[in-house]
Amino acid sequence: MSKEPKSQLVNRSHGGEGTEIGEIGKEHEGFETENDMGEWSWNAVELEAFMNEKLLIVVFDGLEEDLPIIGPEVNGIQQPIARNVPQWVRRKYVEALARSIRTGFHQKLRDPSNPASIMMVPTHRQFYPFTVERDPNPNGRAWLREILAEKV
Repeated sequence: MSKEPKSQLVNRSHGGEGTEIGEIGKEHEGFETENDMGEWSWNAVELEAFMNEKLLIVVFDGLEEDLPIIGPEVNGIQQPIARNVPQWVRRKYVEALARSIRTGFHQKLRDPSNPASIMMVPTHRQFYPFTVERDPNPNGRAWLREILAEKV
C-alpha cells in the first residue's frame, strides 16, 4: 500500500465509473476496536466497516453554494467532493452530507387583521443535494432513508 502525502489530491478511476479523490488529514489506516471496558465490540467493528464502504455519489449544485468542490469532515478527516461529477466516497461522508440541512423560515399570517398573528414556519432543505448512484451494500438504501427521515 502506497503512502500518499495527505495534502495531495489523487484522482483514481474505478473502471470508467466515477472518480475518487483521497481524504485529507488521514494519518493512519485502521481503527480501534476496543470499547471503554477493554472488551471487543463486534458491533462497533461491523459499524466501522459499514461506514467505510465506498458509494458512488453525485453532489449537485446547492441553493447558494457555488463552490466546485465541497469538503465534508468526519472525525477531523476531510473528503473533497467535486460537484456534478460521479465520485466514490466512504459512507461516513455520505452521512455527513445527508445530515447537512439548511433551515429557512417563511412567514404565515393567520389573521390578516392582526399583525401579531404572524407565524414563522421553518423549512428544511439539503445543504448539499446529492444522489447515490451505486451502493454495494443491500442495507445501504434503508440506512440512508432512515437518516433522511429523521426530524431536524
